[in-house]
Amino acid sequence: MSNYQQYWTEAKRLINDNHFYGYSERTTFAHELRLLREGIETHLLETEPESTLKISGKIIRSDGKLIEKVDDSDGSVGYELNSFCVLWLEAAALCPVPGKGWIPQIIEIADGDEYGCRNEFLPNVEILLSSKDMQLLYDHYKERYSGKKDGDSSYYILSHAVKMGQVAKAMGNPELYEESVRIHSKKLNNMQLLNVLSFYLEQDRSDYVLKMIGNTVWEERFQPEMLALKEKVFQQKGDPGALKEIHKQQFIHFRSADKLKIYLKNLDNESRNKAINEALEYAKGDSDLVRGLEILLDYHHYEMALELILQRRDEFDNTFYGSLLGLLDQLHGKEQIFLEVLIYRALLSDILNRAYSKAYRYAADYYRKLVKLDKKIEVYPDKMESHESFMEEIRAKHFRKYSFWKRV
Repeated sequence: MSNYQQYWTEAKRLINDNHFYGYSERTTFAHELRLLREGIETHLLETEPESTLKISGKIIRSDGKLIEKVDDSDGSVGYELNSFCVLWLEAAALCPVPGKGWIPQIIEIADGDEYGCRNEFLPNVEILLSSKDMQLLYDHYKERYSGKKDGDSSYYILSHAVKMGQVAKAMGNPELYEESVRIHSKKLNNMQLLNVLSFYLEQDRSDYVLKMIGNTVWEERFQPEMLALKEKVFQQKGDPGALKEIHKQQFIHFRSADKLKIYLKNLDNESRNKAINEALEYAKGDSDLVRGLEILLDYHHYEMALELILQRRDEFDNTFYGSLLGLLDQLHGKEQIFLEVLIYRALLSDILNRAYSKAYRYAADYYRKLVKLDKKIEVYPDKMESHESFMEEIRAKHFRKYSFWKRV
């Protein structure tokens, strides 16, 4: 059997197989598609591009049938199907140009996308088309949008603008991409503008991006994305002074330990110490308790962190489980027994309060760690109950959770 026959047979098997792949099997189906594509790329693309075009075209045009036979909640199958779009373009680039050119086939494939499995087709069309042909394709979709009729659905109308944008991206033309967005929304909202400006920046248009950022009123919820875009602008321009100011703004906005580290990186010692002291002072009163604790622990202000937890004990005891584990990681090897006790108590209580039996083995570990830590403590702080008091409360509240108690 030739390579072509082997891959053609496998493609038909995948398409015609009536088995439904549930969520637990989705990766198996995605893997089979990937193996097919990789095999074609390795053994058929260069030597038999027309055969590659036929097989990849068959997969693309059958994407609806393929995607409906799998629970693709994580998008892994859709990703593989999109990869066949790129393979088709690569194969077509190695084939003789048809009498009518490639544009009619490209339009037919792009317009047949009903499942989002061809999203990578038009944005990669530069693999096949010349600049002139891409402009013709862009103009085709622009004419379609301009020729909209009263009975056309809003989805159908918008799809033409989306395709204009995809072709504009393939062309690397931010002006046309902006036009494709503005043709449907004359006044861009913050989200649309961020999308447009990001593409301008990809094309090294940092001055224009900076100008548009400065001329725009930004809603509070888009401040993080705007600051991140400005950071990329100044990175592209190589402006350390402006970057320092942006990092300061990002820390003021997020007040997170990660942003503080970035902000401090390029400060002199005096400015660094001043910034740390300001951050620590803010952390004590931060409305986000975990965020404040992360900064205090990062800079080894353990007594201050302990005092903060004891002041806001109810809030701390209801902290998200994953956040507690993060705080515990920050204390690794630091011998901060009281802080560790408080975190282990909160973790243990969280599991038992939720009656999360699958995690009882972890709860039992926390219980044993508390017993071990207590042996190192002579006197507990005034606002912190003793080990005996805490354990008595746990036993009284959760005495019926037999599957937990038998583990300890």
